[in-house]
Amino acid sequence: MRKIVPYATSDEQKATSLRISYRNSEMVEAFLAAYPKIPSFIKAAAPVLTKYFGQPLEMVLEVMSYPEEGAEEDLIGWIQSHDDVEEGLNKLERFEDEWFLDHMAEVDYRFNFNLETR
Repeated sequence: MRKIVPYATSDEQKATSLRISYRNSEMVEAFLAAYPKIPSFIKAAAPVLTKYFGQPLEMVLEVMSYPEEGAEEDLIGWIQSHDDVEEGLNKLERFEDEWFLDHMAEVDYRFNFNLETR
């Protein structure tokens, strides 16, 4: 598991435990090189995500391709959750309403969070 150590810009961010791993690390690393704002975006979102999903916050980054849209790719942050699907999706929706929708333009709409239940 590859870990990104948060860049702490506030006491809240310093207290957030964030564990990130990659699926197909070469693709993820290339995507992050093309969109260098994404790691700090994830770190900024972490305190709000932990409000809904708790700590430690575990996330898997994966590049998703959409051939029907001209081979466009996006990076997805799969939030690892032990909640049942409905509860987890409700939490994700509240996070989106509180924070994500107001900030997604910061990463050119190329990154999104989703839920992966265990």
